[in-house]
Amino acid sequence: MTIRVRLTRADLQIALAQLTEEQQTVLLLRFEEGFTSAQIATMLGKTDMAIKALQRRALATMARLLTLPRADAARTGMS
Repeated sequence: MTIRVRLTRADLQIALAQLTEEQQTVLLLRFEEGFTSAQIATMLGKTDMAIKALQRRALATMARLLTLPRADAARTGMS
């Protein structure tokens, strides 16, 4: 069963702001600019595996933040 949640751009920006600067950079280069993890690795002087790990952790953090109940979101500054 899939549950769909409607998120606004503001919701995404708030969650993105909770990430480290490095995680934000990786996600923006990957999803906004369309670079591959290998290209991002070259740009940032890291290995492809390191970029994939950063991306995975960043997406997991965003998923957790974006699925918090409203009461929890208010406590974490995500209201």
